[in-house]
Amino acid sequence: MGYKELEDEDLTFMEKVQNNWNGFRKFMWNPEDRTVMGRGKKSWAKIGLFYFVLYSLLAGFWAVMLTIFLQTVSYDSPKWTAYVSTPALHSIIIPNDQLRLTWQPSDEDSVKRITKPLNKLYEDLENIDDTDLVDCTNLPVGSIDDGQRFCKFSVEMLGECNNPPYFGWDTLKPCIFIRLNRVFGWTPENYEALEDVPDRIKNVYMDNNIAVNCFPRRESDSANSNVNFTMPFPNAGIPFGFFPYVLGAYQMDQRDRLFQPVVAVQISLNRIEEINIECQAYTGNITPRQGLFDTDQESRTRFYLDPRE
Repeated sequence: MGYKELEDEDLTFMEKVQNNWNGFRKFMWNPEDRTVMGRGKKSWAKIGLFYFVLYSLLAGFWAVMLTIFLQTVSYDSPKWTAYVSTPALHSIIIPNDQLRLTWQPSDEDSVKRITKPLNKLYEDLENIDDTDLVDCTNLPVGSIDDGQRFCKFSVEMLGECNNPPYFGWDTLKPCIFIRLNRVFGWTPENYEALEDVPDRIKNVYMDNNIAVNCFPRRESDSANSNVNFTMPFPNAGIPFGFFPYVLGAYQMDQRDRLFQPVVAVQISLNRIEEINIECQAYTGNITPRQGLFDTDQESRTRFYLDPRE
């Protein structure tokens, strides 16, 4: 065992701390060699110049690449619009991560949980500044070149489903609120001929509207008459006048004035029993057009309603 080790063992804890502190101070500033952290003036000047040049070049390279990239980006429209070619249909109250909706009509907390998104929808409508909004109900589809059309939407169009705050969920006559996702630049088209209109919607289909229809997916539900569906509200569906969606990045401050139209369908359940429901949108060109993230299905949404006693 060396002399220094013996000497260190003889030191007290505080003496060791003092020695370490003195060593650290000398490392930070050595008055004998006039060095900082072991480096003199010339050494620090060389390494400082090296890193200054290195990071200046990196910053310049990044600035040039960013400038080139920004030349390819438009604030008027997305650069890529082929990922999703047609809008998907979704229910406002059905979370994206679940297909089954369970609730108790007699339990107020359960009903409030379900209807919270619907009441938020009504709040959004009340907060929209309707100054200069356009009645798009009878307007033809707009043009991308004309810019975004800001349309009025009245809750009176929701018929029997205009029934806040519970919207029928405190009974066995709940209302499902459905809307189409926004797809930049997509414009709906009418069917080319009356024969092309699916039988399921022939009694409600009107030109210049996207029809919506809900029905039980299982034949057993239809056969047992466990469920009845009202006509959608509005009856003809979503008017073409609300399309296209062409709100550019420079117009994001106006997004609060843009309301996505909804369609409401009242579902009357004859007894407490689970039911599998499908809703589908219909128009001449809503069939997917091979977008990168398109599915092989038309615009539809499926879910289970599972009321409990």
